[in-house]
Amino acid sequence: MADIKEFNRDYVHNAIFNRIKKAKKQAKNVILEIPAMVDRRYINSAIESYFTTSSKDREIWIIWKNKLLKYKKR
Repeated sequence: MADIKEFNRDYVHNAIFNRIKKAKKQAKNVILEIPAMVDRRYINSAIESYFTTSSKDREIWIIWKNKLLKYKKR
């Protein structure tokens, strides 16, 4: 996410949300790499927000601080 210049909550939320929206046009499931400087609470918030607006089941995988985080909408 090279376009993240400020790591405030709203900016991070919108950047992640927009990346997911772009990626879902190409594939059902998404993998994103997020810089370690981004607070995990911001990541969780953005993905939970996306899942509440999405009608389809999908998985989102996040690479963050050398960890692989899996989020799944049921």
